[in-house]
Amino acid sequence: MSELTNIYKKNNFSLDRSTRGYILRIGNRKSSNFYRIYQTKKSLRFELEMKKNQIKKFSNLLFCYDIKQFEERLTKHFYMYSKKVLTFNHCYTDWLVRYFRKNHTPIKVNSLLTTYLKKQTDESFENVKIFTLLQFIAFTRSKKYTEVEIYDQKYCLIQFILKEYMEFSGVKTINQYQRNKFIKLFYSFQKTDPLISNFDDVHFQSILAFPYIDIQKQTNSWVVKLAISKLLYNYPYPFAFPNTFLTYKNVYDLQIKLKLVEAIATVPLEKVFYVEVFLQRFNLSTSKKTTIKKNIVEIFSQLQVAGIIKNHYRLIKKSEQVKQVNALTHLLVGQASRIYFYENL
Repeated sequence: MSELTNIYKKNNFSLDRSTRGYILRIGNRKSSNFYRIYQTKKSLRFELEMKKNQIKKFSNLLFCYDIKQFEERLTKHFYMYSKKVLTFNHCYTDWLVRYFRKNHTPIKVNSLLTTYLKKQTDESFENVKIFTLLQFIAFTRSKKYTEVEIYDQKYCLIQFILKEYMEFSGVKTINQYQRNKFIKLFYSFQKTDPLISNFDDVHFQSILAFPYIDIQKQTNSWVVKLAISKLLYNYPYPFAFPNTFLTYKNVYDLQIKLKLVEAIATVPLEKVFYVEVFLQRFNLSTSKKTTIKKNIVEIFSQLQVAGIIKNHYRLIKKSEQVKQVNALTHLLVGQASRIYFYENL
């Protein structure tokens, strides 16, 4: 419990022990906001006590019986004040991180979305299958739907022309081979059990469903009709990536993006990209590896510009020396064994 002193951002706190356990008090008891963290029999409790002018902001809503607004504003104040006094990067405040991930910025249409991912091996990431599933979820959220009910479960019935999705996926040359490839892909979504094991979110796994898929040729176009779980369609995805992540230029661009999605879609704010291990997978010429390193720098820059990560990196060189930088170059990437970077909340 004494580790809790590392949670607080400032020095105005006291840590005491009673018969029930430790209690950490943050701030002045006479102030408008007074924070306490204390032990119960089975957990830690985070509590905010408000008084004076602070409570007046909320009491009028309660007296007017506007319970919804009262609860929403009170909840937001609790989380905002918790963010003010507590540090994110601690195992005891992962609940705070999860809240701000879901409420950080509105998810834009045509963003690559994902929930938490399990740590993968250095060999693979179930690669293109996972990417296409996330890509397709992003595509469906841009389409209008009709709500249907199947065995008391709500689904979104979506219809679109196959060519639309192929163009969304970055396919430039549309031919019979590509069409057949995408048709097989849609039907494979109904057999997603091997894929969902890669997600570290039990609730997400339980709702992943495409119970109905039908693809038919109408006049000169192939038309896709499918039902997707409404819970999946409206899922509050904690991670959203820029639209540059929806497509890829080549297999190396895809692999870089997959590895960074995998690195970012985890609970800790500090992320790590094992760049040396990643580059060793490719038996390429020096000039080709230089191109890949420049691509890595470009993709990190895209994440930084989008506000997803901070402009701060901690590089562990192959010699185990540590270097702190605000921007990457392909030369730095080549010298690094691991690149640590930080989620921006």
